Amino acid sequence: MGWWIGVLVSLAVAAAAFAAGRRSGIRLGRSLGLAEAPIALRERALREGVCPICDVPAGAWYNGQAKRDGLARDGGS
Repeated sequence: MGWWIGVLVSLAVAAAAFAAGRRSGIRLGRSLGLAEAPIALRERALREGVCPICDVPAGAWYNGQAKRDGLARDGGS
């Protein structure tokens, strides 16, 4: 009957270790994702020549094309 207690304690320790590791991994993944997202967006914009957020061609804000196409930040006026 004593070996059941050992099994239960082992399972409880394993479950606690799993829970702690999962929380730690989620925390680390979020911090890495927040650090990498701006770099990935910038890389995509430079590679494709289009903003990955608003699909405006690169340089459109500077050469007046966005205003002509009605994409200007002030509502297109």
